[in-house]
Amino acid sequence: MSRYQAILDCVRAARADFDAQRFEQAARAYQRASRLMAQFAKDAATQSEEQYRRRKALEYREKAQSLLARAQRPEEKPLAEKEAVSERQDPLRDIVSSFYAAPQVSWEDIGGLDDVKRDLRFTLALSLATPPEGVRLPAWRNLLFYGPPGTGKTLLAAGAAKAVADLATDQCAFFNVKVSSVLSKYFGESAKIISSLYAAARNASPSVVFFDEFESLTPDRESEESGPAWRILSTILAEMDGLAEKGRQTYVLTIAATNLPWKMDQAVLSRFEKRVLIPPPDTPARARMLRLFIEKPGFTFDGDYQTLAEDTEGCTGRELEQLCKRALNHMLLEQNAQLPAYLDGPLDALRAHRIAVRPLRAEDFRPLLESMTPSVTPKVIAPFLAYQSGES
Repeated sequence: MSRYQAILDCVRAARADFDAQRFEQAARAYQRASRLMAQFAKDAATQSEEQYRRRKALEYREKAQSLLARAQRPEEKPLAEKEAVSERQDPLRDIVSSFYAAPQVSWEDIGGLDDVKRDLRFTLALSLATPPEGVRLPAWRNLLFYGPPGTGKTLLAAGAAKAVADLATDQCAFFNVKVSSVLSKYFGESAKIISSLYAAARNASPSVVFFDEFESLTPDRESEESGPAWRILSTILAEMDGLAEKGRQTYVLTIAATNLPWKMDQAVLSRFEKRVLIPPPDTPARARMLRLFIEKPGFTFDGDYQTLAEDTEGCTGRELEQLCKRALNHMLLEQNAQLPAYLDGPLDALRAHRIAVRPLRAEDFRPLLESMTPSVTPKVIAPFLAYQSGES
């Protein structure tokens, strides 16, 4: 069965359950449709088709959460009726839906950062667990990841979204926000985009809203005199305070990542209950990352991961991934030197050709390491360590 047919079947089942007033079953069917549609969006041939699929995925998600609210709390007005965000009512719908994605990253996909992952898992579990009667737990709603580029801040955010999904025994709505899409040339529109984003996140709860390069949206007001920038800041502050969530059974976790925390507005920084330095990986973490980048795609390594990790001191996860890709490409070129000649023949012959592979060896990495300059030097990491000392 094709994925598209599976989506249609889920939607039909949801409508049938809704007509029979089986609201919880209808919600589960819409959740499955949303998850499948979000995955289906990745295979779209055109940008407009991808946009349409993401919009439908978010629509199904919101219907599911509204129906769950109706099934579990009959006295409460469904979320979708409280805060309607249909295409006709919200012209910014396409922008918001472009941020929506089904999280696919698991904790096992993130090499290293064990302490950070443990703390984050506890934070998420605490926020979603049921407290004792009469007790109000200090739930985390705003987390800041800071550190040098390429250290895994985005992966951690996606992992957090997946963790919420696992804890909630359901798909978590993950909004991966592109700052360039938020910043609009039209006065006041950026603030409206942020408000629409959080409205959608509440309707799709539980949700994770992730901002990368957050300092671009929240510059220090002492050095920024722009009225529109202040308007954006005010909107972000209000949303991070969660004023619109008071009295509602929703959970929206905001995770922001920045390479320049000292350039952010102090009022925004004060909203983050937890600020976490994401450092470059240590030697054991680099060994796990190298194994992940080589073996997860199905290749093997005849050398010693520990030795290779020791030779990559100062490398970020992104640089380790690039190193492995370069080594694999060199190996593939060596094993398949004749492959370009197939381009001069029939396409069927090229498609019938089976790519030859061999295990990677330590010597495959030596010339690459000799020409490689790790990006995280003591000079680069020093400002982050100093900032962390000031935080604690």
